[in-house]
Amino acid sequence: MVVHPDTMNCLIIFAKNPDTVPVKTRLAKSIGKEKAKAHYQEWLHDLITHNQHQSYDLVVYTLGGTSYFKQYDVRTRGQTGKDLGKSMQDALAHELKKYKKAILIGSDLPGLGPEVITHAFKQLDNADIVLGPAKDGGYYLVGMGKIHNIFGLEQWSHDRVLEQTLSLAKKKNLSYKLLAARRDIDTVEDLPTEVYGVVAKVYDLIDWYWESTRYRHIRPKVWAQAKGKVLDAGVGTGRNIPHYQGDVYAIDNSGSMLKRAKQRAKKHKKKIHFSNQDVTNLGFPDNYFDTVVATFVLCVLSAEQERKAIAEFKRVLKKNGRLLILHYQYSQNPLRRAIQQVFAPLIRLVFHARLNNPTMDHLKRCFRVDNREALHSDTLFLVSAIKS
Repeated sequence: MVVHPDTMNCLIIFAKNPDTVPVKTRLAKSIGKEKAKAHYQEWLHDLITHNQHQSYDLVVYTLGGTSYFKQYDVRTRGQTGKDLGKSMQDALAHELKKYKKAILIGSDLPGLGPEVITHAFKQLDNADIVLGPAKDGGYYLVGMGKIHNIFGLEQWSHDRVLEQTLSLAKKKNLSYKLLAARRDIDTVEDLPTEVYGVVAKVYDLIDWYWESTRYRHIRPKVWAQAKGKVLDAGVGTGRNIPHYQGDVYAIDNSGSMLKRAKQRAKKHKKKIHFSNQDVTNLGFPDNYFDTVVATFVLCVLSAEQERKAIAEFKRVLKKNGRLLILHYQYSQNPLRRAIQQVFAPLIRLVFHARLNNPTMDHLKRCFRVDNREALHSDTLFLVSAIKS
């Protein structure tokens, strides 16, 4: 176990031992106990490994024993308390005896990495508490610099947990900061949509012709414009990876595609921050990236999902940050459009893509579009937009 004696901050992960305690019981009702357990183990692994060896210490507070966690180089401690609120208060109080700041998170939110945790610690420089709102009315993160009793709720499984917690904080005249709202995973509806599970293994083969002809010159052109801290929003199997430069974060909501991307990163000896995330619900702080790149991503979303994704890109970009988009659309040429429409069902089946989203309308509501370059007739465009 790695311990940093000079570290002033501590991250607490609340976790169940999946070998001894039922996990994600609501999710298990829909997909079965074994699949729910497998999901939980994957999320837990990502949370622990992504948050180890950072600028803060890590401790896992367990329910159901510590045996499962011996595979990790991490400090463990059993949860105490008669309910969730008392358990959280006890854990924070214990760690704040040794640390200047402590943050506590659950274990059912994939993609919660050091960028979010570090940002949360910084918020405590100017606030008594920090909270990460969950979209179901609870919260996925709570932190403080000294113990404050904001955990005295009568019940915890309802959609007013955050509201009631903030009410308690206000009554005690405590200042607070709120992070970006995120969706934790409790039911099958909360799971990232895995539409590429079957096709991921052969996706590169299916796409080989286009990658070896049209896209081989286009991808370098896109990435030559990506500067600073960059988000590859929808990395897929990692076709962009050979062109990465600098500090790149790569996300995808398909675990199958991410697995292929990680293999490609290893082949090209690229150090990349990977995480399983949905572009409509990013787990990064506001104003975090200098550039966001989305290659052939928006065209696989519904119009409403596209609108949400573009709003999220704006949120995580710094002021004057750049959004680079590669996307297809229907041609204005009647003959070319008719041909596209003939092949549209096949494209939808294989690539899950659609060509009729109002992409430019959505972009112009959030960004200043400074360039739109046609790369193949009037069907494929590279769009550059600035957050003002």
